Amino acid sequence: GLYHGAYQFYQPTWDGLANQAGRPDLVGVAPSQASAADQDALALLLWQQRGNQPWPHCGSHLPSSS
Repeated sequence: GLYHGAYQFYQPTWDGLANQAGRPDLVGVAPSQASAADQDALALLLWQQRGNQPWPHCGSHLPSSS
């Protein structure tokens, strides 16, 4: 499929977040191959930027990011 890892990242989204986080070592790495801590960190960054929007079903159980 198009989405990978614990948080079901789309590879271009993952790569962009890795760049923003100053983690060029993660660019091009499949999210499912990254450590759990790295997946958590990039998911938190994405949530801080977009709230629950990237996770339309599971995200309804998360608090608002604002």
